Amino acid sequence: MTLRKYLLGILATTILSWASFGLILFLVDPQKASLPLWVSFFGTFSLAALGSYVLLGYCARVILSNNQNIFSSVGPLIRQGTLLALFLDGILILAKLSVLTWWDGLMLLVLLGLVELYFHARNEI
Repeated sequence: MTLRKYLLGILATTILSWASFGLILFLVDPQKASLPLWVSFFGTFSLAALGSYVLLGYCARVILSNNQNIFSSVGPLIRQGTLLALFLDGILILAKLSVLTWWDGLMLLVLLGLVELYFHARNEI
């Protein structure tokens, strides 16, 4: 699969995820929402955040790279986007459960930062 097709697939998925997220956000009453609707809410938000991060990160790397090989940076972008989506979903879930405090958010951020450092260190060996 070429990089162009790969990025077009990510773009299409991101657009569909944002559209689905918007529909859920504006058409569902959170007081009456069932568990499957909450799973859909968090799932579409995660996919939308992941895709947005990958696309924006790829564009930034293309602009800043001076025409170097960018294809190898897509894997780390997906990993970092996944960690960002997990962080945002974790914060939203903690807020929904009314247990979010600043140190919980900080602990989640540090945990996911350590996961990223592990993968970064493993790839440099």
